[in-house]
Parts: sequence; C-alpha cells; structure tokens
Amino acid sequence: MNRKLYIILFVCCLYPSSRLWAQTEKAMPEYAVSVEPLYLINGGLRLNLEKKLPSNDWFELNLTGYWLPHRDIDILPNYYGYHYERRGYMIPNADFNRISGLSGLGIGGTYKHFLSSFFMINPAFSYTWYNVEKPLCDFVPYKEDGLTFYDYMWTYQQRSFHKLTMQVAFGVRTSFKRLFFLEHYVGIGYAYSFYDKNKLTYNETMFGYGWRGSYLTMGVKLGFNLR
Repeated sequence: MNRKLYIILFVCCLYPSSRLWAQTEKAMPEYAVSVEPLYLINGGLRLNLEKKLPSNDWFELNLTGYWLPHRDIDILPNYYGYHYERRGYMIPNADFNRISGLSGLGIGGTYKHFLSSFFMINPAFSYTWYNVEKPLCDFVPYKEDGLTFYDYMWTYQQRSFHKLTMQVAFGVRTSFKRLFFLEHYVGIGYAYSFYDKNKLTYNETMFGYGWRGSYLTMGVKLGFNLR
C-alpha cells in the first residue's frame, strides 16, 4: 500500500515538473533577427536572419545591401599641374580613395557553434557584387557633321566587382531579458575578387573591393530573439 502511495505522489510531483520543463523549452527562442551598423561606414547595411538547429547551434542567413547616391567630385588643378579631389565619398572599401557612387548586393551564410552559453565559433561564406562609380580620364565620343570624334576628358565610369569570402570568427553574445542581444565577433578570412585588371582594381588594402588574400574581420550585431 505504501509503495503504491509513493508511486502516486512521485507521478503527481513529476507532472508539474515536466509541464514546467515543456513551458521553458517552448519559451526558448527559435529565431533571431539582427543588424550590423558598422557596415554603414562603407555605405551598406547587413541584415541577419537566424534559425535555431536541433543541435542547439544556429544557422544565420546574411543579406547585405550597399547604396551611395551619385555625388559629384571636384577635380581642380593645383600649382604643380596635378589634380586633387573634393567631395565624393572616401570609405575603407575603396582603399580610402574618393568614389562618386556605389550600389551592391551580398548574400552569405554563417554556422554558429556554441562552445558555451555565450561563446561561439562562426565559420561563414559570402558573395557580394559591387558597382563602383569613379571619375576617370577617358576618350568620350561625340558627333559633329555626321562624324564621330573622341575627346579625352574627365567622365564618370562604373566598375563591377564580384567578391567571394570565407572566414572563421569567434563571437560573444550577451542577452538582455531574453529578448534583445548584443554580439561581438572577431576573426580571419580569405577573399577573392573578380574584376577587369585593365581598370581600377582597389586591391591595395585588405578592405578593398578587389582584394585577393587574407583579411581580418570584426563586427557588432544588434538584434532580438523571436519565439
């Protein structure tokens, strides 16, 4: 009789515990959304969409957009016969050279493996297309009396870059009331860019559109969890 009573009491205590455990699991976030404001330095913004995996790791879809509207660059002669520039945009991705406009799109994926409750390792890959506008001296055609002539002058031209990257970063995530989170990451990667070698390449620094080689990466993500 006592044994049956103990079993009944154990089951009664186990039921609310199991129910509480189920509610706790249900309350855990399954999705997350974040943005990376540091991309604004280069005229872009990255949106990250995360999904929790059965292994308690996460997969992140990275979507990036770039846009800098056309802005004229003043090219003026100086005392030495050369030219210097004013206005435009001077950003790290252009090797800190002035450009007059930018558009671009990027897509990538990041796998997040948590080494602890807040520390993770993040292998990632991405593809980005850039369309860079820059003033250059070139032969510009014009017609006169039915004939085509060429005048060598300053004109705005566009250059396309197709960039592939692979990287591994370490990240730390701090949550606030389970809804908001702040994530920092730092790592190293390898980039390879496709472009016309006869034109501007922007491959002088690891930030450049045309860089081919290793680079350092770091960033900050601001986001919130979805249940």
